[in-house]
Amino acid sequence: MTDAPQFSPSPKRTANGNPRTQSAPMSGETARSEAGQAGPDSSGLAMDLAKEEARSDPSIVPDGEAKQMLDVRMPHVHAPHGEVQSWRSFFTHIAIVAIGLLLALGLEQGVEYIHHEFQRARLEEQMHQTFESNLRRADRSVKTLENFRDYLIELRAAVSSRIAGGSKVPPKVSDPRNFAYVPPPNLGPYEASKLDGSVSLLSFNRIQILNRIEFQHGLMQNNFQHFFESLADLRGFADRFPSASDMRTRGIPQPDINSLSAAQLIEYQVVIGKAIQNSRAYAQQLENLKLSYQLTLEGLDDPDVLTDSLIKVRRVN
Repeated sequence: MTDAPQFSPSPKRTANGNPRTQSAPMSGETARSEAGQAGPDSSGLAMDLAKEEARSDPSIVPDGEAKQMLDVRMPHVHAPHGEVQSWRSFFTHIAIVAIGLLLALGLEQGVEYIHHEFQRARLEEQMHQTFESNLRRADRSVKTLENFRDYLIELRAAVSSRIAGGSKVPPKVSDPRNFAYVPPPNLGPYEASKLDGSVSLLSFNRIQILNRIEFQHGLMQNNFQHFFESLADLRGFADRFPSASDMRTRGIPQPDINSLSAAQLIEYQVVIGKAIQNSRAYAQQLENLKLSYQLTLEGLDDPDVLTDSLIKVRRVN
């Protein structure tokens, strides 16, 4: 009788087809040693692999301690920062935290202070340049207004002469003095600083001085508006009658006073007088601003001195 062939069981294969190598059960000490060598970050992965291997191979029966290690994931442990064992250690910790906070706040305040100083210096420089530019513009505008006022005075004298039956010749429209382009100065940087709040970085006296100069600018703007309206009245009256010269001239047009009636001459005289009055008021406000610009550029830091200086100028005029 032929003996039945003996077959040795083939080794179990893994999912990729490679034969599984059976390993002897790990003891508790071995598992702890391997888990310690793998490190806290890889301990979880090692335990998962060990549990999977135990489930797939019933012949691997871990002992009690090793089974407990397989069932419980090892926690991620951080090194302690130190223990507070006494009141002295407690207050030391508090002092360290407080000093750190103070240093952080001090550094932040230091950076903020430097930034504010930079903003303040930039605003002061911009206002200095603005006052210098406005001073030059106001000086030119005052001279232009004086020349234009002289022109209007001669024109009014000629109209008055015609009303009285005289024959005084008026100045020509092409006279260089017949020029009234005098735009008002402005406080651009100061207006912008009020919008973004950087004006609060200036000193109290400096803010008061700028506020008073701004008030003068408001008065000057009102006088400029009145002067501008009087120029419109002059143009409007001249457009009602034949012109005395070419209408393309850059100055204010002038009607032919020889063709005007007595009532029309009186009306024209009133319009010219109003323009003379408004030009004088506008020039006076520009003179006041010139004084304010000059005193501020010289380093004036007392708003009362500025006010007293303006009062003295008004009394003289």
